[in-house]
Amino acid sequence: MEAGVWVFWDVDGAPLEPEFTVPNVQGLFWVGNGSYRLIKASPGHHADLAEALDEIVLMEPNPFFSSLKEVRSHIVAGGGAGGSEGG
Repeated sequence: MEAGVWVFWDVDGAPLEPEFTVPNVQGLFWVGNGSYRLIKASPGHHADLAEALDEIVLMEPNPFFSSLKEVRSHIVAGGGAGGSEGG
């Protein structure tokens, strides 16, 4: 995750970035996981979900959406990522 492979968004599709509270530790033959929390991403960190969706190739399984197609349908219906719902 620290290498920048992962990207995150909030429920409204706004970009989030990790803020490490405990850094990863790296030995000669091992890596220890640190701890982080997700915060609002700095400007230009990565695109809103609606803009980035066509470039996403893999989505981790989750209890809300079983596929990227379902995410796209949710966004089109206005359920986040710039839709009319949310704060």
